[in-house]
Amino acid sequence: MAEAAIAGTLLSGAGGAAAGSTALTVAAGVAAAGQAVGSIMSARSAAAGIAAQQANKDLQIKATQVKSAIEEEQRQERLRRVLATQSALFAGRGVSGGGSIAALGEDSLANAARESRQAATLRDVNIGTMRAESADLGKAKRTTLTQGFFSAGTSLLDFAGTTLKRGG
Repeated sequence: MAEAAIAGTLLSGAGGAAAGSTALTVAAGVAAAGQAVGSIMSARSAAAGIAAQQANKDLQIKATQVKSAIEEEQRQERLRRVLATQSALFAGRGVSGGGSIAALGEDSLANAARESRQAATLRDVNIGTMRAESADLGKAKRTTLTQGFFSAGTSLLDFAGTTLKRGG
């Protein structure tokens, strides 16, 4: 009789070990799933931050374009005032057009045109730089998301490999 009790205890212990092993496998699976979800959520959060930076950069581009257009209009207005002032000064003194007066007006126009070209070149360089930065942010966002999904997949595959090795 004692032998039957010992055998029953051993068998129930083996069943308990199997149940314990299953519980550990389930717990490890839940942990792996939690880690996978955490990786994806972290990647999405980081990607959202990068997307906000990219949106800010795009707004800076638009602001630079608007500011440049306003500054160009102001340059043109200053040129009109300078030419009008020159014309009024010469007319007030009874000086007629031609010669050095015409050269002075042409010089003012040439200076204004050069200033406009320089400003446009600087604007184009700045906008080009900001567009490149925005594109880099877009790539960083995609890379971050991809890494998050790969990390999640790795967690799940590690769990699956460990479970298969144990046979559970």
